[in-house]
Amino acid sequence: MLGCHTSAVVYSPESSTCRNCPRQGGCHTAAQTRTKLLRPKARAAFLSVSFATVNPDQDDQIHIALADVSDRIKDQALLLNRKGFTFANAREQLRAGKNPFEEFRTQAAYADVFRDLLQQGSARKRDLVENVMQKHRCSRSTASGLVSDALGIGVLLGVVTLTRFIATLTIKESHDSVR
Repeated sequence: MLGCHTSAVVYSPESSTCRNCPRQGGCHTAAQTRTKLLRPKARAAFLSVSFATVNPDQDDQIHIALADVSDRIKDQALLLNRKGFTFANAREQLRAGKNPFEEFRTQAAYADVFRDLLQQGSARKRDLVENVMQKHRCSRSTASGLVSDALGIGVLLGVVTLTRFIATLTIKESHDSVR
């Protein structure tokens, strides 16, 4: 990619182009430094995010590949899995009343959706969309997409039950009883 070296605007550890680049090793650090020098008042959130890509969980990858969910949900689940999100850990955290998305800053809307579900047990989808719109100051369509993705991940995890208007958190005791 011409001109991408040390460009904070285009660097992404999830990009195959960046992963295969011979300069990838220190690119993000160099991009942060260069951007801060050129634009000292820049406040882009990604400048402070440290990206960590871990070896994905093979069982989760198989489950995701075989799941009867949209490709968009599968892509989101695989992305989370590469960042260290595992289904077993997420279910365990939910059983303990903790939000498994809190540690993933790039999935802040997911954390908000699951925070509401943990507090209320169930919620109207419309209310979840309104909350995401207010918190993230985004359009209704963007918020609706984020809520749909979060709920889709919950369905994939086997912890969310959806009806036409309501999303319900349904945490079961053992892994065998979860999807």
